[in-house]
Amino acid sequence: MNSVDDHFLDRFVQAQTSGEELIIHITFPQIGQYGLDLYARPDSDSMDMTLAHACKYLINVTKVKKRIDLGAAKMENAVMMVKDKYGVLSAAGKLGIKPLTHHQGKLKQVPAIFDMDFAVPPTVALSFHFIREPDEEYRDHVTMLRESDGRMARFKININKPGNYLLTIFGQKEDEEKIHNVCNYLMVHDPEMTLSRKKKSK
Repeated sequence: MNSVDDHFLDRFVQAQTSGEELIIHITFPQIGQYGLDLYARPDSDSMDMTLAHACKYLINVTKVKKRIDLGAAKMENAVMMVKDKYGVLSAAGKLGIKPLTHHQGKLKQVPAIFDMDFAVPPTVALSFHFIREPDEEYRDHVTMLRESDGRMARFKININKPGNYLLTIFGQKEDEEKIHNVCNYLMVHDPEMTLSRKKKSK
């Protein structure tokens, strides 16, 4: 949507997979013109994380069921919100969000490709920030999918550079404008450290 940051619109789009089909659910917050871009790459063991621009849609919305004030939904900068609060925050429990794979907020050594799964009520929408320290935007390296009839959220993460990364996850109930910071993960990716550990274990 023109003049609106993409981050504010994430919560209105959900993607699900069914076999070889990708199903995208969109709830438009206001009347206006929207752009939807889809990126993809082959599902292989290749270390090439490059996403190709697959599709682009221009959508004109002339009517919405309920107008949502996007100004009231602004999120603070992810780094400023997190500070030293890593892990699953109290807001996650209030929204019914539970981590299924990663329970600790500081992940000392993560692989280049991995998934993070969460149990999420179907009535709760998720959005996220993903940056490489100090302030490099890395959102294109994360794909969020809602599976199991929307009761599970899977974050598919691809990292192609060594460094420290911050994943900040937000949750929001249907029919509520307030967005809650629910989980913060500080993760380290160092391929040389992983290789060194493998050599020592032999």
